[in-house]
Amino acid sequence: MNASVPTAAEVGQLVCVGEGEVQSGQIDENGHLNVIRYLDIQARATTVACGEYGLDLSYPAECGMGLFSVDHHARYLRELRLGDAYRVHVRLLGASVTGLHTMAYMVGIAGGEVVSTLESLLLNVDLETRRVTRLRSDRAERVAAGLRRDSALPWTSATCSSIRLRGRPLIDLPH
Repeated sequence: MNASVPTAAEVGQLVCVGEGEVQSGQIDENGHLNVIRYLDIQARATTVACGEYGLDLSYPAECGMGLFSVDHHARYLRELRLGDAYRVHVRLLGASVTGLHTMAYMVGIAGGEVVSTLESLLLNVDLETRRVTRLRSDRAERVAAGLRRDSALPWTSATCSSIRLRGRPLIDLPH
């Protein structure tokens, strides 16, 4: 992928999976949204987005498996301050038979710019053995459909060179 950050309009092509307004309890000593809050908001949005594939918070109880976050890369591009409204969109960048590579984009409404990104590597883990395991076929089919849709978007975004899926790709994507 190239080194550009997508525009808010490009990110707006993805479904919005979270929105809010910066509250006083979320502000740090520098007067902007605390770094932990950026991470929390975008990580929660990623969980919501994974619900499209049947991999949300109900997945462990239903299947005895869960998605474990094993790597993240956060970027802070603009600050959000008290009262600033935002929305969050998540793109599926890649998938293997055992994991997902995602990117959450936080957009500041007033400025109309991407203010932060959170790239994540999520692995499917059997909760009994605590080992990485294959996605169930019904979930894998849903992930594959989402990946086909998201990979067809005409824009890319900078990714961190250390986050890479290993193992067999869920589907082959054109390069």
